[in-house]
Amino acid sequence: MDNIDMKMKGIIKCTFTASCPAATVLHRKATDQVCSANDASSEAAWVKVAPIPRKGTAFGAMTSVINSTGTKIRDMGLPCRTGGTYIQTKDFEEVVRLFDEGMAELDQLRKVDLPQQWDGIVDAATKNLGELAKDISIPTAQEFGEKFGMDIIFEHSPQNIDGTIMEGVATEVAARVRAASKKAVNDMFVASHVAPVQDAITVLTKTMKQLAEGKRLGQRTIDKVKSAMDMLKDKNWLDLPEIDSVIKAMAPVASTNRVDIVTEGDKKKVIAKCQHATKVALTAKADLGL
Repeated sequence: MDNIDMKMKGIIKCTFTASCPAATVLHRKATDQVCSANDASSEAAWVKVAPIPRKGTAFGAMTSVINSTGTKIRDMGLPCRTGGTYIQTKDFEEVVRLFDEGMAELDQLRKVDLPQQWDGIVDAATKNLGELAKDISIPTAQEFGEKFGMDIIFEHSPQNIDGTIMEGVATEVAARVRAASKKAVNDMFVASHVAPVQDAITVLTKTMKQLAEGKRLGQRTIDKVKSAMDMLKDKNWLDLPEIDSVIKAMAPVASTNRVDIVTEGDKKKVIAKCQHATKVALTAKADLGL
């Protein structure tokens, strides 16, 4: 518990938020026509159309930037059960750099690329929709661009209830509240370690399936196992022995040389190693109460 308290002092909670227009919108007239033609109620079906093309346009590029920036920031830490991501002090500057980099790219697309492409985007939209375009309101480039946004919020990581806030509360009650609060915060932080463990289980399962289906074990697959193992090492902030055991069990799989996997017997040996590592990972989750 003391180890957790020390770790929490060097951690904040970071929440990445974003806004992006929907790719499709409801076409009310077409919906009414479809329902009427099929003698159905107006709520039985919905006709949705994609008025603004994504592929090869600033719309698609902006969506990609937002998704990529959010993923990069979340990958810097551990997920918090109540939302957001735990980030270590040493990574604050990198998180801000990633956000600023993404924001600069989004602004370039929104303020320069989108207006330049807009006439072509509207022409393509009109052509794609055909007669459906008559009942769709297409916004201006500025209106559409303003629907995209990103933000990042930094907060204290969850804190134990302690200090002056408990003054005036009966000693016994205060002790119970403090103990329950500390346990909840600590349990929440330990639970955040489930994400990289689950990622490792997913990679190992896919590797076993690939081999069981008679496919070759490619270097890319081995690299994914190694990457998942390295992620466990990097994200084991509490130095949990349960996670160390998973890392140890994955090592033989991660060090596999694909050129040595020739016969069916070779494949079975790798499958057995994956099964063992998966079992250890599942046991670790259970032991941690995750």
